Amino acid sequence: ILLFIAVYKLTYSLFKNKAVALLSLMLSLSPLTLKALGIVPRAYDSYLVPRFTSISLALFSLYLFMDDRYILSSVIASIAFILHPLTPIAVIISLFLYLLIKKDMKAFFYSMIAFLVISSPLFYKFIFHHNHGTFFVNKEHLYIIKHIGKQIYPFPLLWRPRAWRSLVIVSLLFLFGIFIKRRKDGLTKNDKKAMLLFATSLFLFLINIIFGELMPISIVMQLQLSRSIIFIYWLSILYTSLLLWYLLKEKNYIYRLMSISLITILLNTISNRLSPPPVPFTLLWTGILFFIAILKNNVPSYIHHFLEQKTGKIILGSLTFITFIPPLFYISINPYSAIVHVPHHYLTSLSKKNRAWIDVQLWAKRHTNINSLFLTPLYPPYSRPTFRVFSERSIVFTIEDNAPLIFSYNYAKEYSKRYKDFKDYKNLSAKDLEHLAQKYHASYIVIENDTPKLDLPLVYKNDDFKIYKFSQID
Repeated sequence: ILLFIAVYKLTYSLFKNKAVALLSLMLSLSPLTLKALGIVPRAYDSYLVPRFTSISLALFSLYLFMDDRYILSSVIASIAFILHPLTPIAVIISLFLYLLIKKDMKAFFYSMIAFLVISSPLFYKFIFHHNHGTFFVNKEHLYIIKHIGKQIYPFPLLWRPRAWRSLVIVSLLFLFGIFIKRRKDGLTKNDKKAMLLFATSLFLFLINIIFGELMPISIVMQLQLSRSIIFIYWLSILYTSLLLWYLLKEKNYIYRLMSISLITILLNTISNRLSPPPVPFTLLWTGILFFIAILKNNVPSYIHHFLEQKTGKIILGSLTFITFIPPLFYISINPYSAIVHVPHHYLTSLSKKNRAWIDVQLWAKRHTNINSLFLTPLYPPYSRPTFRVFSERSIVFTIEDNAPLIFSYNYAKEYSKRYKDFKDYKNLSAKDLEHLAQKYHASYIVIENDTPKLDLPLVYKNDDFKIYKFSQID
């Protein structure tokens, strides 16, 4: 709810237009948007992650910033910072930069005091209880993060081309929105604030590449400044909503067709899950429509006549909807891209093996001691949700435990050691599995049915998994 209030208020502060604010709210309500921008998770594993609340608070802080309530904006941003320090950095920096540029030292001073006071527990913990390690990142640490833990998102140079393409497209959508706004209504103070946030986010992104990846400094890498680009995506949504409003107001039907293409580009670029062909094709077609609309009155009369006839309208409309079909088809056949998993239908969107995996967890919860320790398989397609979610029991290792790698070299070394022990879990012999259970003092061993039988008490079995009891002390 806070997110939607923030989006509506922020859009209205920017454009003073309720229709545009409602358009941005509609785009924000898309499950594709919510998941891609880190607001709603896909699985139970992530429901209570503070990042989701922090993003909503950061957007609300941004609304207050646009509304010139700088001290309150700083307070809300500080709360977001407490919840998830990595999320609101771009908003906080933009706020203080703007006040310095404006030379409003009184607002700057009070906003800074509010931020430092509210965030003081984090700064205290960082200064006195944080293991700072070396100034530059240890090479072994970096290798574990990238190649064993597969933590790619903090390192943009390892991103796939479509992730870079997505960033470029949303940046261009925002800049095009600024350009059209300047031509139509002129830029306001709030547009300049939005441009400052855009520039700040890109600058932090560049800092992340240089000092978090090329010459990795520990603290810069841990801050994961590449996360700042999430605000570029949100700005793109807001200014695309304005572009849609301009297009829908035009009497020329070609502009209205362009609005359909624009929605397709935005949602599927933000989702960053489509294979390469659909978005570039839609981009190309949108460009063609744009030039047709501009040159319509400067073309030979027979072409102008054709465009105004029913046949011409049907052809252009059909081609526009064709660009909409591939992404729509992809979404309809891929529940992981289109559906947000919520409790009442979580199981229905999972495979038979996923459900069997959850049954194993539920048995563990009902029939084992709360202090029991499990050996479990590692990999998809059935490893989500991870074993801890429904079992509420501890496990020795899962590949999903990679999130803290970036913050601790000691943790990374332990993760690497356990990864080497578990990476061939499915192919381990009965003797190796028992040795592994003994090494980590495990109480139970969970294996798939097609793996060798263990010479241990079998306590549970379903169509896909078996549980053996290893320790008599449970």
